[in-house]
Amino acid sequence: MRRFTASERGAGMVEFAIVFPLFLLVVFGVIEVGRLLYLQTTLEHATRTAARAAIVRSERSGAPASTNDILAIIRKDSVVNTDLCTPDIRYSSGNLPGSILSIEVSCPFDFMFPLPGRPAFTIAAATEMVVVN
Repeated sequence: MRRFTASERGAGMVEFAIVFPLFLLVVFGVIEVGRLLYLQTTLEHATRTAARAAIVRSERSGAPASTNDILAIIRKDSVVNTDLCTPDIRYSSGNLPGSILSIEVSCPFDFMFPLPGRPAFTIAAATEMVVVN
């Protein structure tokens, strides 16, 4: 009976079985947070790029920027699946010089790794610029 209580064979295996799932949870959590921040940054960049392209194409220019033009730029510059996104594009007083262009885009964030009880995340980006031309 004494030989079973004094034996430490298999203790490393038990410790590994306890620690390894926690290690995987931390690693996959870091991957998901990095992915979330990357998608957030690219969505912000895409809205800024679209706003910059739109503010120089007012109603007085030869080819004013339409909502579809702005959305096409956001789709081109973002790695987010923009089919599921909700865009909101507004001008304060029409597409005229001096008015403020406001672009807001919100997209659902889907986790790559399934975790029970995970909250739903939405990434959003907003840009405001003054129409100059």
